[in-house]
Amino acid sequence: MTAALNLLFPAAALAVLASVTITDIRRMVIPNRIVLPAAVAALAFNLAWGPGPRWEYPLAGLAAFAFLLVPAVIRPGAMGMGDVKLALFMGFLLGRYVAVALFLALIASALIGLGLIATKVRGRKDRIPFGPFLAGGSAVALMAGEQILSAYLGTL
Repeated sequence: MTAALNLLFPAAALAVLASVTITDIRRMVIPNRIVLPAAVAALAFNLAWGPGPRWEYPLAGLAAFAFLLVPAVIRPGAMGMGDVKLALFMGFLLGRYVAVALFLALIASALIGLGLIATKVRGRKDRIPFGPFLAGGSAVALMAGEQILSAYLGTL
């Protein structure tokens, strides 16, 4: 892969994540017209030039999609389908490091949610957008996923 692609691909991914974050905060929606083409592009890019085994990216995308689909189906309204589709993009983008992104998103959202409830800024039943947490976890995993996963697994 060329040096230009090494810079452009993560920059484009971060732009998608920023757009999703802003839209989800403002409107509580993650637009299909952003996340679905980005998912296709991320998968195509990683199938052609990704550092991991080629099967890793579609598998990670489908696993992340399924991971968030289950709670969305079990408790409708608790999580939007935009978040589920964003997880598909995340897996296609990050491969195995999607686990890092999802873990960070879940921990961060729980801590922020508890803080908002404790300070009475939000109530227990109030909704907060989950997309920004998924995007933040993805950004961290995009930049340091390998190091975080290696440290967790003790293989550094």
